[in-house]
Amino acid sequence: MKKNNSSIFPLLTGILLGGATVYFLKSEKGKEIVDLALKKSEYLKTEIVNNSKQLIESSQQAIDKAIDKSKDSLSEIKEGAQEVASSSLNELENGILKAKRKIASASK
Repeated sequence: MKKNNSSIFPLLTGILLGGATVYFLKSEKGKEIVDLALKKSEYLKTEIVNNSKQLIESSQQAIDKAIDKSKDSLSEIKEGAQEVASSSLNELENGILKAKRKIASASK
């Protein structure tokens, strides 16, 4: 018998709280609170959308900057590699000319 009473208490409490909530929300003060909550939620939604747009724009700008810097860095690396290759090629040509001169002078 005691078990049945203990499961009825939470049920009755839930029914009473639910009824009180409905009664309050139907009252004038309850309607004001619901309207205020709806207005605030609309404001918050608008703020979230605006902040998200700003975040997306600033992220896009940061990505664009990073891409531009990467392009500049790659251009500098390319130019450096071309200079090294050109210098190495000049050294190779000079070495070939020296070798040709030595061979020519040795054969005389």
